[in-house]
Amino acid sequence: MKKAFVLFMILLAAIQSFAQSDSTGIPFVAYWSLGDTYDFKVTKVKQQWREDKMVKNDSSSYIANFEVIDSTASSYKIKWTYRNELFSNYNFSEELKRKLSNYGQTEIIYNTDELGIFIGVENWEEIAQLTSEIFDLVMEDVYEFEGKQKEEFITAMQQFKRSFQSKEGIESVILKELRTMHFPFGVEYYRNDTIRYQDELANLFGGDPIRGEVEITVEEVDIENEYCVLLQEMALNEEDSRSMLIDMFNMMNINKEEMEKVMKSAKIEITDYNKYAFFYYPGVPDFIETKRSSKIEGDGSKAKSVDKIRIELVFTE
Repeated sequence: MKKAFVLFMILLAAIQSFAQSDSTGIPFVAYWSLGDTYDFKVTKVKQQWREDKMVKNDSSSYIANFEVIDSTASSYKIKWTYRNELFSNYNFSEELKRKLSNYGQTEIIYNTDELGIFIGVENWEEIAQLTSEIFDLVMEDVYEFEGKQKEEFITAMQQFKRSFQSKEGIESVILKELRTMHFPFGVEYYRNDTIRYQDELANLFGGDPIRGEVEITVEEVDIENEYCVLLQEMALNEEDSRSMLIDMFNMMNINKEEMEKVMKSAKIEITDYNKYAFFYYPGVPDFIETKRSSKIEGDGSKAKSVDKIRIELVFTE
């Protein structure tokens, strides 16, 4: 009888210990009001390596403004104002830089639901037209290319231009920071919890979506200040990534036989490592850091690229 009692107490203690994990929910819901406005510093970094040698290390920063211009029981309308950064890291002629300066300030009008989940951009056609004009200006200024290289550059630009003429292209690539800012909303997170799921990313080159295995963990919680930090990691499916690159090369009219030979044996690794620090009430990011690393090895060569975005809340006195 004594032995049974001891075993029972051990089992009870184990059950109690198991139940002691923090079950406090952290709901990511937008508590915004008409007229709310916040400034953010957005920094973008692009780095590239070839054979372990860095060949590119560009960065740019700008201040963007988030303003709630309409609020209903079921939705919010946001105005996001920023400086256009398309092609900002390229070495263009002074004449082209002067022309591009006319496209400096951009206003995005977009909607979310009542939770703060991103729904879509209202004025995407206007943004598509603006983007098209910028691509046309760039293709007129290919002074540093000649012959076949110039032809290939223009072909590539024309294909990318088409990708940015759709609502999905505008939202997924040009306005990536907006999708990033609204990513956590609509979910209740728990301390010491891990969320795992499979996501699908749009393939802007016409093929099937790219699958990604995602893991989200709650890294830090400060209940008193209604503040938490989420960590999101994602690994893209290698075969889906390979198919996407083949779609891209086909659009660019790159030698098909040569491309298929290289891609068949290439090792492709694309991963995301993103950190979200939020004041979950009222639903405003303190800072967000995203990092996408891409590695390709094959045919005796290797290349790597890293794209980073940092969004920081600008505090005013």
